[in-house]
This record gives sequence, C-alpha cells and structure tokens, in this order.
Amino acid sequence: MKYFKRANIYKNYSGDAIYHPETKEGFSYHWWQVCGVFKGKKVFNTYYYSNTTVKHQSAIRALFGSVDLEVKAPKGLKDKAAIIRFYINENKQLRRLINRPRTHKVKNRERAGMIKRNQSTLLQVRKWL
Repeated sequence: MKYFKRANIYKNYSGDAIYHPETKEGFSYHWWQVCGVFKGKKVFNTYYYSNTTVKHQSAIRALFGSVDLEVKAPKGLKDKAAIIRFYINENKQLRRLINRPRTHKVKNRERAGMIKRNQSTLLQVRKWL
C-alpha cells in the first residue's frame, strides 16, 4: 500500500483499500471496516467476504500490526449487533450438526472446540460494545 503524506493515509493501487494510521482504522471499499481500536483493543475482521476483500485485509493487516482480538464480522466492525448474531447463529448450526445421528466423534469434538472459541469471542465482543 502506498502512503499519501498530505492525506496521512495508506491506499492500495486502486484506492479501494484504505488505512488511517492515526485512528488505526482500515476499510475495504470505503465502508466495510477491516480493523479498528475499540476501548483500547486492536480488533481485526477476519470474515471472508470476497477474494478482493481478502487481499485488502492482507494489505491492511501488514500495516495494522499485532491484534488483540480477531472477529468474523460479516457487515464490518461498525455493526456490532450483526457480529453477535453471526456467532450465535454459527453456534446453533454447530450444535445442530453435533446432534445429527451418525456424526463422527472426532468431528464433533472439533465442533465443540469451535463453539467454545466462539463463546469466548462473544464475551470479548460484548466487552467492547
């Protein structure tokens, strides 16, 4: 990403990915928030939206540095209620898969681990709301 001194921002070659070093906010297509600082925590959005946004995430991640919390936010980091709904729905789906007959025990253990990780992420998300 290229640094523009007068604007004090980084932009990719097409200008679709932007990173503001002062506020530590990064955006893809000027609306989908990739990263930001909330209550002192550096939060990064790892949701897979499209191939292009994954490239934007990668470029912004290199500038953003270390991360305190990784979150899957389908509508960007600005819509925190959507983040909570996403994790609740994902946990419901994982529980449904665990309860299906004839599922493998190893796969169910993986799913249970994913539920635990989602629960801990949910707790952290609720703290910075």
